[in-house]
Amino acid sequence: GRSNYAGIFGDEEIAEDPSNGSGTFFHDSEIRFGSFRDGLSNTILVGERSSQFGGTTWVGVVHGAAEPMARVVGATDHRPNEEGGHFDDFSSFHRQGAHFLFGDGAVRTISDKVDREIYRGLATRAGRENVNRYFVD
Repeated sequence: GRSNYAGIFGDEEIAEDPSNGSGTFFHDSEIRFGSFRDGLSNTILVGERSSQFGGTTWVGVVHGAAEPMARVVGATDHRPNEEGGHFDDFSSFHRQGAHFLFGDGAVRTISDKVDREIYRGLATRAGRENVNRYFVD
């Protein structure tokens, strides 16, 4: 069950507390639409991840694998395609950014030049950021 898309854990390191993400997907999460105080159009749910650092899966945590939770979810603590990135980051082989699914069903490309704080805020449910200027059309 390999994939190139991972759920959004939030804007912090996954290993620190895998049951307490600020995003949508984390261990035993039960997030409802009412939890998205930013609005579904301003919150990313799923992001693209290239396979350059390893495999991503939707079938569940791979016990015994390196970074087991990061194989299912990712964090926005580094920009897309950022040099020196980590396995839990989002990335692609596209030249300008990576694709993300928003809560309203829209799929957009977020630029790899996105402001770091805006990008981190997009991964949370309650950051209230204005994000439109950071998309690649």
